[in-house]
Amino acid sequence: MSIENIEPINDTTSPPGTTQLRVAPVTETHERETGHGSQLAALSVVTALVNGVQVPIACPTSWCIEDHAGENTTHLEDVDHSGEHVDLYAHAFNSGDDVLFAYARLGQDLFSVDPKERAPYVCVEDGSGEERFFTPDQADVFAENLDVFGRRIRDLAQVARSPRGGTPAQRPTAEPDMPSFAKVIGALPTAVAESMEKTLPEQYTPEYAATFATTMIAELIQGRRVAAAKRSLTPAQQTLTPDDGLGGWMTAPVETAHRDIDDNTLPAENEQIPFLAARAVVLGYRSQAYGRRTQVWLDYGGSCGSLTPTQAREVLAAMRAFTDQFEAVIEIAAESAASDFEGDPEIAAADEEAEKRRTRRISEGHGKGVTPPKVA
Repeated sequence: MSIENIEPINDTTSPPGTTQLRVAPVTETHERETGHGSQLAALSVVTALVNGVQVPIACPTSWCIEDHAGENTTHLEDVDHSGEHVDLYAHAFNSGDDVLFAYARLGQDLFSVDPKERAPYVCVEDGSGEERFFTPDQADVFAENLDVFGRRIRDLAQVARSPRGGTPAQRPTAEPDMPSFAKVIGALPTAVAESMEKTLPEQYTPEYAATFATTMIAELIQGRRVAAAKRSLTPAQQTLTPDDGLGGWMTAPVETAHRDIDDNTLPAENEQIPFLAARAVVLGYRSQAYGRRTQVWLDYGGSCGSLTPTQAREVLAAMRAFTDQFEAVIEIAAESAASDFEGDPEIAAADEEAEKRRTRRISEGHGKGVTPPKVA
């Protein structure tokens, strides 16, 4: 029996605070599925301590960290599910140590009267004590707004670093109306489903409409992210200007704040080179004879690669895919670093002295051995 077919039922004959389960036919369960999939998908049966009695409940065990069997709950409908916290700490010079600024977690309440809470949702609490619940699509929009907010903070930091406070072109610009964008994104799944059901009834399914809407939302968010990044560029970084030495045109480079990390050069030399930099370049010397070529020049440390726009997009996709794996490697290294320790200077000195003696013996013994016989 699949857990997808187990659901709570209302039973007016049962004592208050108790809930029974019934097995719903697969077809009935499927009919109530939304574009986000069944509300009871990917659940497992576990036991929970309810009013002192262990009873079976449905639980999203892949992410829920609640101790249902150990923590007593008065009523079954009060059993909910919570995931591990993702914490955001802030270290400000006027507050001293790191302070928990906000946290996010997954949540699900299978007995809620709100269907959105019966499905997995993202909960965010900003330190005020008030939790805000987001559907997955709303969480995507919220995360995009946080990305924009983060870029604006970096803009402010860059202006603060500048002795003159930055030029007007470098100062942060206002972001377009984010609440309106969030409303559009939030309304898309329903609008897509209604439109598809009306215009393409033979192809319409809730799952297909949800997939289509998710793709549209991802493209809109990515387009908005790129547009916001373009607005953050200075005029020089957006404008192709003649370069006599090149015999073409190029923009000013976009650079990472992080400097180069080459172990083969001195730290002072690394400080002079950005970790990554990119610019748009047009090669058009005697273009009628030799043609015109637009490229993206990507600097990585002291090296440079020239790419067509298509090749640059391929590199960008590879970089985005790499960041998640890079973060995973960092997590592995961070776990290992917890066991790191400093060596003993006395043992190190004794080891170095022993190595010197060994090297000296090899050097003194070099060339010694059996004297070759004389040739008559």
